[in-house]
Amino acid sequence: MSTAAEILPIEPRQRRKRTAARPDTLVAAGFGWVKLWKYCAETGDTEDAVHARRREGIWVDGVHCRLRDGKLWVSVEAFQEWLSGKTIVPKD
Repeated sequence: MSTAAEILPIEPRQRRKRTAARPDTLVAAGFGWVKLWKYCAETGDTEDAVHARRREGIWVDGVHCRLRDGKLWVSVEAFQEWLSGKTIVPKD
């Protein structure tokens, strides 16, 4: 006889695998600038890390990122150059 209060076994949650940085997929798709959420989703970087780089002057507004309509956009090309160790000097 079955009761209404049967306890079903709980399946363990599967951990989501972290993916490595994939900015090349953004470049291959023809993206020059992407919204912050898309950049973070594709690279595994965090929004906090991006804002910290901006605060510390590691990323320059207008070169690595820019604000439009209250949204932060990230330059995929500038990110790749920064990642490879190239220094980008902003144009005056």
